[in-house]
Amino acid sequence: MGRPLTLCFLRKLEPPESGSHLMRVKQLARIMSVHCSDDLRVISRPVATHNRVLRALLLAALPGDVVFMVPKQVLWYWTEEDFAKLQAKSRAVIVDYVDSNIDAMFATGIDVHLSTSFAGEAGLRAWIEKIGAKGEARTLLHNVDERLLRQPPKRSADTLDLLYVGSQRSTVLPASVRERLTVLDGGTPEEFAQAQTALAEANAHYCIRPDPGETMSRKFKPFTKGFTAAWCGAPMLVNRSVDDAETLLGSDYPFMIDTPSEADISGGISRMEYAVGGPEWADALDRGEAMADRVSPKRLALDLETIIREVAA
Repeated sequence: MGRPLTLCFLRKLEPPESGSHLMRVKQLARIMSVHCSDDLRVISRPVATHNRVLRALLLAALPGDVVFMVPKQVLWYWTEEDFAKLQAKSRAVIVDYVDSNIDAMFATGIDVHLSTSFAGEAGLRAWIEKIGAKGEARTLLHNVDERLLRQPPKRSADTLDLLYVGSQRSTVLPASVRERLTVLDGGTPEEFAQAQTALAEANAHYCIRPDPGETMSRKFKPFTKGFTAAWCGAPMLVNRSVDDAETLLGSDYPFMIDTPSEADISGGISRMEYAVGGPEWADALDRGEAMADRVSPKRLALDLETIIREVAA
């Protein structure tokens, strides 16, 4: 029998807590605890970021011979020396970049550079080669907020009820279409909690993002709004340049627009209005169901456990 295997999620001690930290540390740890194999132990431990003295003390107190899961908030503040110390006592170190700029990467001290998108994995792999970094790039798609219950596909809809939840800085929302959808704030955990009912009840989600650009070191965004729409049983309006949209939905997804221009967005909404309840609507829902399966807690736990066992072997 091999050595016992332990996965340790590092959680940032200092407030405030972002939605990303809530979902990719606390919620993902719970997913693993429930769905991983019985011989994989899951724990979490606090670490500091801003206070150097406390950072050193808590780092020294971490257990040894475990696989560490490091959130992006720690990557932003720790040094390469900190990661060297962590790797020295670990079985492996995994850094979860989520939407961090990939040029935050350290060349040493990390065994797995984890992306939340397939596009991001390709970007991380290219950056590893560029700087000669150690470690490999892998993907673990972003989980859906556990406060949202999976909804059956909304096949019997007859009128479009389009919803956007989130910061307006993260989308493209021309004034000319503003009255054709509902817009709710969702940038903080508290705001998102207040929007849960609307997310579950709306029959379509607005997932338009600005074009990301082509710089090598850019941020790669997880397709979280798309996963949320699929989880809620709703088709989505999305532009082609959104990371992983084509990969996960197909380039011929009925409600995928070519650009986030005012004309394309308006035309996309009109197409959704016309298609409600019809064959294109059903096609979009079928693809969404398949995508929701890809980010189910059980599937994500299997995907992460596979990565952990491979890196810890």
